[in-house]
Amino acid sequence: MNRLIFFAITLLLGFALVQNSVFAQQCKPLMRASGIPSETTYKKMAEALEYYSNDEIEKAIATLKAIQPNNISDRAYINRLIGNLYSGIDEEHYKSALPYLRDAVAADVLSIREHLATIRLVADLSLMLNNQEQQAIDYYQMWLDKSCEQNAVVYERMAHSAHKMEQYEAVLKYAKQAIAITPSKNAYALAKLASYEFKRYADAAEYSRLLYEIEPENKQHKADEIQFYVVAEQYQKAMDLFLEANKTGIFTLNNSSDITLFRMMAHSFLSAQQYPIAFYLFQVILPKSESQEADLTKMINALSQSTPQNVDIVLDSINRFIDESKQAQLYNKLSGRLISLNSFEQAIAILQQALNFNDLAIEVDIRTNLASAYYQLGDDMKAQQELDKAYEISNVSEYQQQQRERVKALFDVH
Repeated sequence: MNRLIFFAITLLLGFALVQNSVFAQQCKPLMRASGIPSETTYKKMAEALEYYSNDEIEKAIATLKAIQPNNISDRAYINRLIGNLYSGIDEEHYKSALPYLRDAVAADVLSIREHLATIRLVADLSLMLNNQEQQAIDYYQMWLDKSCEQNAVVYERMAHSAHKMEQYEAVLKYAKQAIAITPSKNAYALAKLASYEFKRYADAAEYSRLLYEIEPENKQHKADEIQFYVVAEQYQKAMDLFLEANKTGIFTLNNSSDITLFRMMAHSFLSAQQYPIAFYLFQVILPKSESQEADLTKMINALSQSTPQNVDIVLDSINRFIDESKQAQLYNKLSGRLISLNSFEQAIAILQQALNFNDLAIEVDIRTNLASAYYQLGDDMKAQQELDKAYEISNVSEYQQQQRERVKALFDVH
């Protein structure tokens, strides 16, 4: 009967974590006969079990602490049970559990199953605590060495521990070992993060692709894959992926998360000066955007060629989506972009339309841009006329006093 009680203790409080194993060729697994505590010790354990079964955990722990075993084996069993009980209360007691569990491991006398389970528990608790990550890795490695298992979950947790310490080389090492055994979402995610930190963007893109295969409902993985190829300067690959994703309906723009993903990709292409695809992306999201003025400004910045078609698209978008009180500002921004593209005649036509809004707040800007465009075309007379008007406005408008020096500087140039 007493023997049955002891086995009940180990079943209730034990952490049997030994899984199906793939034994390493050079590893010698731990071999040891299972032992049991002495008669006196497991009688006391039975008393602790009684408290435990009544949910009186503190009394169970106190009873175990009061036992004075006369051999190392009994002490190891008691320490393991105390540690197990502490760890089962809540996270605040993990630190209390660890010293007992470490002592039980150090004694190296528990049965094989219990010894390995205790090592694994020390590692798991250490991973969940702050500033115990290296201890977690050390005990996971001990578990691997003694069990002779190549266990994907253990390697994944080692990678997670290394990530908490920002040791990205170790993260990548352990994540790859986990993937080699059993590919998983968490292992791929850790490998992706470490690859990004090492600026191995093409590798990060590949891990994003693998994540999308596992979790196709998460569109962020596909968006990440595209953006990583942009950062890796593999622009054709990025565009091909985007067009394929768009064709197959991965991004539907039927919700705010899709719009956010499109905007993120658009910014990536814009930053990489891949203007045509960036222009297209901003154009697509604009009708459903909640920040249309900002997106239109980015769309203007993405103009790489002053083709009438693209300019007409921008003008139409301004008229459709932007309040009339702000349209003159965007006309002015569009003309500024066209001037930078040496499309001076187009810029002048749009600036003249901007004047029709009678927006006195930016008229000086409009007139000075007109002067600049005329000057570039060699029409100094019209350039001077616009500067005269701009200077006159800057004199009479208190709001525009800040523009006075800018206009004067243009006079000085001319």
